[in-house]
Amino acid sequence: MQTLNSIQTANRQYLTGDRPVLVLCSDMREYVCKYAQGGNATNLFCEYVAASFLRLWHLPVPDFTFVKVNYEHVKHLGVPKHYFDKTCFGSKYSRYYQELTHFTDLPDIKKQKGYWEHRDNLLKIALFDLWIANEDRNYNNINLLIDIQDNYNFLPIDHGAIFNTRTMDWQLSLLTENECLTDIPLLKLLFQKTDFNRDYIQNLKEYFYLCTFECKNNFDEILKLIPTDWNIDLTVATHKINNELFNTHWEERVIKTFLEYINSPF
Repeated sequence: MQTLNSIQTANRQYLTGDRPVLVLCSDMREYVCKYAQGGNATNLFCEYVAASFLRLWHLPVPDFTFVKVNYEHVKHLGVPKHYFDKTCFGSKYSRYYQELTHFTDLPDIKKQKGYWEHRDNLLKIALFDLWIANEDRNYNNINLLIDIQDNYNFLPIDHGAIFNTRTMDWQLSLLTENECLTDIPLLKLLFQKTDFNRDYIQNLKEYFYLCTFECKNNFDEILKLIPTDWNIDLTVATHKINNELFNTHWEERVIKTFLEYINSPF
């Protein structure tokens, strides 16, 4: 994966938890860039790993890359200089991406049709979050975009809180029901209990185990691309992911818990 450079002053900073910046890069495209909080790049490692895994789950995720941000382009925003000493994680910006809210756009028929068409992706994102212990996508913080160009498909963003909010020295723990997307009104509107019949659940299980298998098989290649200036202790990170995330017992707990959360009898 290429590393881009910022080429002009950032004209926007998002007022979200990570306060990312929007910069024009050397490929003449804009990227929403997250930087090393406090100079620690663990949040960037999590963003990159989650985005890479989402691709292997065949879920839509904004194109991403690494970005070297010139501090002269962002210093007017008041972010400390050392936050940009490390390579940033950039997600490609599109004016066709809109933030998903709590179904406040219910009267919009086009959106309704798109949501119904892509409802399986919404459910799969919820399952992905439970598997990777993402504590930052729930009823109070949906962290999903909708892609107008792709018939209002769902795009998951913001993954700095995977592994139980970057907890590398404690075992993974399952999210509670109200920490999952399964608890949001939109998902409950799009699915009825009868939708989760035996065949549907069997296909979902097969999809889950195939995707986790692909993540495990490609993990070493994903790690090879991590910028060296992130200074990630790969011994600790790989041990946790290989022994806990890619663990048969964990996968069984995840799928069992997920089926409980969606009230599936199968």
